[in-house]
Amino acid sequence: MGKSPGHIRREKIYDIFSKNLELLKKHPKFDLKGEKTSGYICPLCNKIFDKNGLSKEYDDHLTLEDVPPKTLGGNVRLLTCKICNNEQGSSLDKHLKEQLLTKDFFSGTSNIKRKARFEVDNKWNIGGTIHHTEEGGIKLLAIEGSSHEKHYHRLFKKGDAEMENIRVTIFGEHKKSRARLAKLRIAYLWLISEFGYASLINPYMHVIREQIQNYNDLKYPGFGIADVDFPSKFEGINLITKPESLKSFAVAFTLKTDQRERKFIVLLPGPSDPGLNIYDNLNELGQDGNRINIDLRNLDLQNVLNNPDRVYDYFRYWEEL
Repeated sequence: MGKSPGHIRREKIYDIFSKNLELLKKHPKFDLKGEKTSGYICPLCNKIFDKNGLSKEYDDHLTLEDVPPKTLGGNVRLLTCKICNNEQGSSLDKHLKEQLLTKDFFSGTSNIKRKARFEVDNKWNIGGTIHHTEEGGIKLLAIEGSSHEKHYHRLFKKGDAEMENIRVTIFGEHKKSRARLAKLRIAYLWLISEFGYASLINPYMHVIREQIQNYNDLKYPGFGIADVDFPSKFEGINLITKPESLKSFAVAFTLKTDQRERKFIVLLPGPSDPGLNIYDNLNELGQDGNRINIDLRNLDLQNVLNNPDRVYDYFRYWEEL
């Protein structure tokens, strides 16, 4: 039996990154030795897989990872283990998509349904959905299974209740902190997909990785995440060169729903100072709504992963600052 297209694609990505790891081991600037540094390292949990890890016979095998998530317009960039992919997909990415859809709803976009609760005449408890119509109105849909049973039947089965006032509460089914960490996860994986395993040697990256894994304990309020309408030339990996207190890698990406596109920039610490202090520095600079001017340098990362002369580029670009 031949290999499936999905397996072939995963195998190709495996080969690219396992070769990247071997090149790092041979580079004079790195000290990576032993069997434990061979194969494919899941960038989210650091579990090491040999090529058997591509087989779906194993509960935790290597899976294709879309960055950003496919439902938000992303493409496959690397592999993550099934456990990390599934767990963080439901715990983080889902919240990000729901947040964006809720924003679409409040912008007046039609046909985006949000869960809602309707309090009719201050006494009837009804659940359902709400959405804007193409004609500019608002449509409320009561759902029996989401409503107080007696109230629903009183209003809609007997048909003799007069409704004068309806109070609507809309439920955005997301947590802001998890949506924020989903954006951090996108930036982190995008950076690794471009620079390879050299970026994992950064002593601060384990903090980012642990924050993504421990999504219930938010250590930093912002992570430099900003909704910015940047020029398309900055899409991808950049360096912040000024101000000095914000010197870092800046990942710029676009998230797409069916209704609109939104652009974000997320800061990730470089391998030396200011390190994780960029997040506190950013909060200080942005106090009282102050505008922050930054200088961005977009990076050319073609063939970095498997070119022996470029495998050190993550640190070379940083040292040039």
